[in-house]
Amino acid sequence: MFYKLAILVICATLTGMALLMLRHHRYETMYEMAKTQRQITQIRQQLWEQQTHIARKIEPQKLQETLASSELPLKSVVGVNRELIPQVRTASKVNDIPVP
Repeated sequence: MFYKLAILVICATLTGMALLMLRHHRYETMYEMAKTQRQITQIRQQLWEQQTHIARKIEPQKLQETLASSELPLKSVVGVNRELIPQVRTASKVNDIPVP
């Protein structure tokens, strides 16, 4: 009888320790997630500030003049299918889209 009770106490202790380890691991993971989220927010804020700073410095007319004088072979960053451009422009008219 004593051995059964000792085994039961040992099993309960080990189960409790395992649960405490899992709980501690969960808290550490939550802390790391919150820390990472704060870093992401901070980096996004810095990026936004840099973008607004650049936007304030760039004037459209001055940018066009600079690009024209540089004579660089500039390409579009986003690939555009030239065949779809007229369709997009005509679809913007009010009565151009057929309604079923």
